[in-house]
Amino acid sequence: MRALLGRFNISDETEEHWIKRNISELKVHENFGKEGLADSDIAILILEEAVKFTDYIQPICMPSPFDSSYNVEGTIVGYGNNDVTSGYQSTPRHAKLQSISPTECIKT
Repeated sequence: MRALLGRFNISDETEEHWIKRNISELKVHENFGKEGLADSDIAILILEEAVKFTDYIQPICMPSPFDSSYNVEGTIVGYGNNDVTSGYQSTPRHAKLQSISPTECIKT
Protein backbone atom coordinates (compact mmCIF):
# COMPACT_ATOMS: atom_id res chain seq x y z
CA MET A 1 0.00 0.00 0.00
CA ARG A 2 1.28 3.49 -0.85
CA ALA A 3 0.43 7.05 0.09
CA LEU A 4 0.49 9.82 -2.51
CA LEU A 5 1.56 13.01 -0.74
CA GLY A 6 1.09 16.45 -2.25
CA ARG A 7 -1.37 15.29 -4.92
CA PHE A 8 -4.34 17.41 -5.90
CA ASN A 9 -5.74 15.85 -9.08
CA ILE A 10 -5.28 12.12 -8.50
CA SER A 11 -6.04 11.28 -12.14
CA ASP A 12 -3.35 13.62 -13.57
CA GLU A 13 -0.04 11.72 -13.71
CA THR A 14 1.77 14.84 -15.01
CA GLU A 15 1.04 16.78 -11.84
CA GLU A 16 4.23 17.98 -10.11
CA HIS A 17 5.30 18.45 -6.47
CA TRP A 18 4.09 15.08 -5.15
CA ILE A 19 5.80 11.96 -3.84
CA LYS A 20 4.92 8.32 -3.12
CA ARG A 21 5.68 6.68 0.20
CA ASN A 22 5.16 3.05 1.14
CA ILE A 23 2.93 2.46 4.13
CA SER A 24 4.45 0.09 6.67
CA GLU A 25 1.46 0.07 9.02
CA LEU A 26 -2.17 1.17 8.96
CA LYS A 27 -3.88 1.88 12.28
CA VAL A 28 -7.66 2.22 11.85
CA HIS A 29 -9.76 3.45 14.77
CA GLU A 30 -11.22 0.45 16.61
CA ASN A 31 -14.78 1.83 16.26
CA PHE A 32 -14.54 2.63 12.54
CA GLY A 33 -17.54 1.33 10.63
CA LYS A 34 -19.74 0.87 13.70
CA GLU A 35 -23.17 2.38 13.17
CA GLY A 36 -23.70 5.81 14.67
CA LEU A 37 -20.02 6.47 15.43
CA ALA A 38 -19.02 9.12 12.89
CA ASP A 39 -16.26 10.38 15.20
CA SER A 40 -14.30 7.16 14.56
CA ASP A 41 -13.73 7.82 10.84
CA ILE A 42 -9.97 8.20 11.16
CA ALA A 43 -6.77 6.23 10.61
CA ILE A 44 -3.05 6.72 11.07
CA LEU A 45 -0.59 5.75 8.33
CA ILE A 46 2.92 4.79 9.40
CA LEU A 47 5.25 5.48 6.47
CA GLU A 48 8.47 3.57 5.72
CA GLU A 49 10.41 6.80 5.05
CA ALA A 50 10.40 10.26 6.55
CA VAL A 51 8.68 13.05 4.65
CA LYS A 52 10.09 16.53 4.09
CA PHE A 53 7.35 19.14 4.37
CA THR A 54 6.97 21.53 1.43
CA ASP A 55 4.45 24.11 0.24
CA TYR A 56 2.46 21.13 -1.12
CA ILE A 57 2.99 18.60 1.69
CA GLN A 58 1.96 19.74 5.17
CA PRO A 59 0.90 17.98 8.39
CA ILE A 60 -2.73 18.13 9.45
CA CYS A 61 -3.49 20.51 12.29
CA MET A 62 -5.77 19.11 14.96
CA PRO A 63 -6.94 21.15 17.93
CA SER A 64 -5.90 20.09 21.39
CA PRO A 65 -8.67 18.43 23.42
CA PHE A 66 -8.04 21.21 25.94
CA ASP A 67 -8.38 24.01 23.37
CA SER A 68 -11.33 26.20 24.32
CA SER A 69 -11.29 28.47 21.25
CA TYR A 70 -14.49 27.64 19.36
CA ASN A 71 -16.24 29.41 16.51
CA VAL A 72 -12.97 29.33 14.57
CA GLU A 73 -13.28 28.82 10.83
CA GLY A 74 -11.65 25.68 9.47
CA THR A 75 -11.59 23.81 6.17
CA ILE A 76 -12.56 20.19 5.61
CA VAL A 77 -11.27 18.44 2.50
CA GLY A 78 -11.83 15.03 0.96
CA TYR A 79 -12.10 13.11 -2.27
CA GLY A 80 -15.14 11.07 -1.23
CA ASN A 81 -17.88 9.53 -3.34
CA ASN A 82 -19.73 11.64 -5.87
CA ASP A 83 -23.48 11.05 -5.61
CA VAL A 84 -23.92 11.90 -9.30
CA THR A 85 -21.39 9.54 -10.90
CA SER A 86 -21.11 6.96 -8.08
CA GLY A 87 -17.34 7.25 -8.16
CA TYR A 88 -14.55 9.07 -6.39
CA GLN A 89 -13.61 12.63 -7.28
CA SER A 90 -10.35 13.34 -9.15
CA THR A 91 -9.93 16.57 -7.20
CA PRO A 92 -10.94 17.10 -3.58
CA ARG A 93 -14.07 18.86 -2.47
CA HIS A 94 -13.74 21.37 0.34
CA ALA A 95 -15.95 23.38 2.64
CA LYS A 96 -15.39 25.99 5.32
CA LEU A 97 -17.03 25.37 8.69
CA GLN A 98 -17.10 26.96 12.12
CA SER A 99 -15.73 24.82 14.93
CA ILE A 100 -18.04 24.02 17.83
CA SER A 101 -17.47 22.79 21.36
CA PRO A 102 -17.50 19.05 22.11
CA THR A 103 -20.67 19.60 24.16
CA GLU A 104 -22.42 21.27 21.22
CA CYS A 105 -21.18 18.53 18.89
CA ILE A 106 -22.68 15.80 21.07
CA LYS A 107 -26.03 17.62 21.08
CA THR A 108 -26.17 17.56 17.29
